[in-house]
Amino acid sequence: MTAASTLAENLPNWREVLAAEWGEKLWPSVRNRKIGRIVEWTGLSRDLAKQLSDFISEQRERPPDQAMPSPDYFDDPAPATWVLPDGWPTGVGRKHLVIPDCHVGPDQDLSRFEWLGSLIVDEEPDVVVCLGDFADMHSFSYYDRGKHSSWGSLYARDIDAVREAQSRLWDTVFATKAHAYEPDTYMLLGNHEYRINRFADDFPALHGMISTRDLGYEQWWDHVVEYKDRVQIDGVWYSHALMTKTNRPAGVIHQAAACVRRVHGSMTVGHSHRRDFFEEVGADGRRLMGLVAGCFFTHWEDYAGVNNREWWPGVVLKHRVDRGEYDHEWVSLGRLEEMYS
Repeated sequence: MTAASTLAENLPNWREVLAAEWGEKLWPSVRNRKIGRIVEWTGLSRDLAKQLSDFISEQRERPPDQAMPSPDYFDDPAPATWVLPDGWPTGVGRKHLVIPDCHVGPDQDLSRFEWLGSLIVDEEPDVVVCLGDFADMHSFSYYDRGKHSSWGSLYARDIDAVREAQSRLWDTVFATKAHAYEPDTYMLLGNHEYRINRFADDFPALHGMISTRDLGYEQWWDHVVEYKDRVQIDGVWYSHALMTKTNRPAGVIHQAAACVRRVHGSMTVGHSHRRDFFEEVGADGRRLMGLVAGCFFTHWEDYAGVNNREWWPGVVLKHRVDRGEYDHEWVSLGRLEEMYS
C-alpha cells in the first residue's frame, strides 16, 4: 500500500491539508523528519502527521519551491484551493533567526553566544542568518593604526576569540538537540571581516598568510556570503549593509525604508547597530518589509562615542517567512540573559 492510499484511508481531507501546507513550508520538516513541527502546523495527530510526511517523502525528487502537482496527478480532481496566485504568500512559512553585528574580540564575556544557542534550541529556526561583522578584528583597525592602543591587538587573539564564540554557540545547540536538527545557516561577511583582506592588500608580503578563512566560518556555517554581496532567502534580501549604487555602505537616516526602495522588495541589513523597521504595501497587495537588525553586543565602542547610546542589542526572530512577508519579534540581549543565564 502506498503512502498516498494509506493517507486517503485515514485522512479523507488530505488534499486540502497538502494544498495549505505544500512545498517549501513542509519540506524542511520532512527533510529532518520533524513530525512535531508538522503536527503544530496542520493540527494532525502524530500518526497522521507521519503518514503525511511519508507521502511527501515519496515526492522528494520534486523541487521544494515547485507548485502543487496538477490535478491529473491524482485519482480525483484537486480542490479549487489547490494553487495560490503566483507571488502571494501562503501564510505558512519558515522561521528565520537574524543575528546582527557581534563584534567579537579578545577579553569579551562570550556567554551571550551560549544564551543564543539556547534560544535556537527552543525555537528551532529553519534558517539562521548572521549579518556580518561577527568578528571585530581590532588588530587591523584603521581608527587605531599607528597608535599605542593598537600594539597589543594581535591577529591571533582576534581569531581565537571569534572561533571560541562560534564554538560556544553551535556546541550549545548540538549538544542539547537529541534529534536531527539541520537549519540552513548563512554567514555574511562585513566590513570588519574585510579588514583582513584590506590589510593583506596594503602589505602584499602577507598574501597567502592571512585570509578570512582563518575565522573558521566555513566550519560552522553552510553558506558564506562575500562582503557587499546579498542573498535572497524566502523572498527576503539579506546583506551586511545597504549599499549605494557606487557599492559603498549607505549613510541614510531612515535606513529600513531605504532598503525597501533600493531593492523594490523586502530587505534586512545590519551594520548601523540601530533598530529600525519599515513596511510598504505594493500595488499587488504584498507587503514589502525593510528591517535594520541592531547589534549583538553591549560593550562600548570608543570610535562611536555618544552614538553607542542609539544602538539596540539583540536578535530578531522572523516567523512565517514567505515571499518576503513575515511576523517579526525583537529579542533583546537583556531578555536572552534573563531567559538563559
